[in-house]
Parts: sequence; structure tokens; C-alpha cells
Amino acid sequence: MTSNCYLDVSLDLNSEVDQRITASSFKQHVYHSLYLLFGEVGSSTTVELLKFYQAEKRAVLSVPEDFFVRLYSALTLNGVFNGIECAYRVHKTTRDLLDIDPELTDTTIQDSE
Repeated sequence: MTSNCYLDVSLDLNSEVDQRITASSFKQHVYHSLYLLFGEVGSSTTVELLKFYQAEKRAVLSVPEDFFVRLYSALTLNGVFNGIECAYRVHKTTRDLLDIDPELTDTTIQDSE
């Protein structure tokens, strides 16, 4: 059984217009980032969005340990979100989910407004 790695990431947009980003568009962009760098094979892994903070454009992601480096690379190298310059900021990575968010007890997507 492969263990998972967890990432606490946020999306910084270089825009004067406040972009409202949903959990589904955030996750879609994560997969798009993988696809741009690694093609179909690289984007075929399972990335779970465990928790999403809409106001901060921040999420907790889970990925199999074998694909951790690919995901980290794809996020840090992607520079465009819907035509707007952007950057992903990785706040923390860990193999233990409780190190990121002690209150996270299940894998449901939570949009906070």
C-alpha cells in the first residue's frame, strides 16, 4: 500500500480584480498543471482536495507518495490561471495529515465563505 503526502498550498493571482475560485476550479487547475508539465501520464494520478479555503484560495491536497515530486513541480512551475499570472505557494508538506490541519477529520470538500 502506498502512503500519501499532503500539501498545504495557496494560489496567488497577479490581478487587481478579485477572482472568485471554487474548489472544483482549483482542483481542475491542479490537474491542468500536471498535464502541462507531464502530459496525460503525469496527470493520471489521483489528487484529492481535502479542504478548501475559498477566501484565501488555499487548499489541503493529498497525493500518493510516488507522485509527490511531480505534483510539487507542476504547481511551482505553473504561472497562469485563466489568463492571469499566478503562483502556487506551498506552505507545508508532510506525510501526516494532522501536521497540516488538526481539525481535518474526513476527506470532504469544504468551501468556506
